[in-house]
Amino acid sequence: MARRKQHPLLQYADKFIEFIDITEKSKRSYESILNLYIDYLENKNIMHATRKDIIRFRNSLLNKGLSVNTVRKTISVLKGFYQYLSYNQMRFDLPELYVRDLTYGIKNPVVSKNIKKLPLTKKHLDPGQ
Repeated sequence: MARRKQHPLLQYADKFIEFIDITEKSKRSYESILNLYIDYLENKNIMHATRKDIIRFRNSLLNKGLSVNTVRKTISVLKGFYQYLSYNQMRFDLPELYVRDLTYGIKNPVVSKNIKKLPLTKKHLDPGQ
């Protein structure tokens, strides 16, 4: 990941992407999401995010008009990343705030269920009629 600044989480994002067992296409997607998140932290001058910072980031994505599914995927990636940091906190000698998963309890936005379903008819059960 080439960047203009060196945020403390950057090196761990690289390690996380190397560690996870997903396709190369998914790794590129994760890298893009983590870059977006780290850029957000850099722009807000946040060195070590708190749970509130992660929630603000999620809300900023929704306010920018990103789809709920995109935001859900982003939060899912961040949850995996922070679980990885929590698990490796001592090994990486991270600040104590990473002992716990910072994303624990952060809710994903809800997908709208405004699709009206038609009632089931005999035609649906036996299309040959």
